[in-house]
Amino acid sequence: MGGNGTEFYGPGIGYYEELSPFILVMGETGAGKSTFIKTLAPDSAVHIEHTLSPGTSTSTVVPVKIGPLSVNLVDTPGFNDLERSDGDILLDISKCLITLSLAGGELKGIIYLHNLAMPRFSGTCSEHIEMLRRICGPRGIGNLFLISSNWNDQDERSCIVRENSLQTEHWRDLIRDGATFTRFRNSRDSAEAIVCQCAYKDPVVFELQREISEDRVLLERTSAGLYARDRRLQRHVELGRIQTGGTQDSRGHIEKSIEVARADEQKLRVDVLKETGSRFKKFMRSKGNLTLIQIIVSLTGIGLTLTSIITGAPVFSFS
Repeated sequence: MGGNGTEFYGPGIGYYEELSPFILVMGETGAGKSTFIKTLAPDSAVHIEHTLSPGTSTSTVVPVKIGPLSVNLVDTPGFNDLERSDGDILLDISKCLITLSLAGGELKGIIYLHNLAMPRFSGTCSEHIEMLRRICGPRGIGNLFLISSNWNDQDERSCIVRENSLQTEHWRDLIRDGATFTRFRNSRDSAEAIVCQCAYKDPVVFELQREISEDRVLLERTSAGLYARDRRLQRHVELGRIQTGGTQDSRGHIEKSIEVARADEQKLRVDVLKETGSRFKKFMRSKGNLTLIQIIVSLTGIGLTLTSIITGAPVFSFS
């Protein structure tokens, strides 16, 4: 096998040529994920669809070619959407990971971006980092790349101060445990260097993948699922306490947040392996004329749009 992909054979679907490895791109809304991906995509050939409105966010799978290297970047939703529960987003990510496992796709790591324009690292940010740790697990931290983004050349001093706080405080434990820390300086060279570093890592099976596919537990019993459940219960109590003294508008917002949080219970009880595996087998039997990357995008809850950045390649959309 040549190149840097994985060959795949499937029952009843024939032979698929090399499948390039995958990298998840994560971060809160506004962290710079779109900018990072667009930096690697020539404007004349690429349309990357992003809708940041709560509840309608669209994720993308973007095949990127850097010299001889080919890799698929998967843009994932952030854990800061008021209209989507943590369980809903975690379910999307788990479906993505399990689909890649079933399809024989190699996962090389996670690129996690943090916006340096944020004046402070909130408690919510800390919770997201804990969720990220639980998704990766101890054996997956070495394939995690922590990226400071949105550097401001006009105020670099403030960016350096905030970056230092990330290194020495908020991300210190992850870096100590093997995560790579670096900068995205809003340039193509910078983005390419980060992707290449990650792409040449050994393939990884993250803890969330292993718990679902090997231990065969429900999402709610995974480490990340347990944390999402605990956050839901805590948030429900806090919102209920606040609700009594709020204005009519704030009470409406809080009621909506409570409603979203309650939806976690059903999301977290999904048997991801059984559900995704069943859909994967059915799709393989009925959609054998499609490429494997199209099948992955169609099956994955977060992969709704496939955009190729190779000049002249078509754009595939799935709903």
